[in-house]
Amino acid sequence: MKINKFKITILMDDQPGYGLKNEHGFSALIENRDDSILFDTGQSGAFIDNALKLGKNLQKVSKVVISHGHYDHIGGLRDFLEINRKAKVYIKKEAFYKKLKLEDGKYKSIGLSDDLSVYTSRFVFSEEVSEIGKGIYISANIQNHGYRIHNKNMFTEVDGIIEEDRFDDEQFLFIKFEDQAFIISGCSHRGIVNIVKSAISQSNCSGVKGILGGFHMLNENEEDVNREMSALKKMNPKIIAPCHCTGEIAIHKFKKMFSQNYFHIKTGINLEV
Repeated sequence: MKINKFKITILMDDQPGYGLKNEHGFSALIENRDDSILFDTGQSGAFIDNALKLGKNLQKVSKVVISHGHYDHIGGLRDFLEINRKAKVYIKKEAFYKKLKLEDGKYKSIGLSDDLSVYTSRFVFSEEVSEIGKGIYISANIQNHGYRIHNKNMFTEVDGIIEEDRFDDEQFLFIKFEDQAFIISGCSHRGIVNIVKSAISQSNCSGVKGILGGFHMLNENEEDVNREMSALKKMNPKIIAPCHCTGEIAIHKFKKMFSQNYFHIKTGINLEV
């Protein structure tokens, strides 16, 4: 099956783009002539303002994919649903669980703060692997391939019980180009290598066309980070585009390690695949 080329526009990232708003968050618009898909919504409606400045009509978006339930990925969803009356939202039910971070001995809410109950009919609760467009898939099944979950000081509360967050709410998107997969991840709490290996297995692809998103390497154990980077290097992706929660130190390492295959991400930039 031949897949039309995609244009991916970064509507929100921690790194600022000229004349655009930025915040700690992630949002990307994935477009081709067949479809328009929004991946994550940042922490506020600022990504909508950026889309307008970039000439993007978000009313044309037919589907939204929410990578997980943290505020910096789901926070702008209500604002989007108010301007787009048709798009379905692909999300895992666990994204609505209370999300917490332990800071200075106290639990701080880092999950969804808006009441979205009025939009329930527009939610599609993700399970396993689903094709949501021609050659476009979301996976709600991130298998463990021996790489650690990034959940330091992060918890979830279910039925009044607070426990370490296993990030059962996390999902990712991949585009299948014949025998290669292009993978987009929001924060990679379950491990970017686990995610990429899951994508390869689930897509029946033998190669990696590209990897884009937050790899959650900020303030993480250096040995774990180096191990993940080495594993990604062995996969030989044609494009690697770390951003958001990857952290500046790790991003600099990626730039050095991947050289010409490294693609620098900031708010407003376009990537064609």
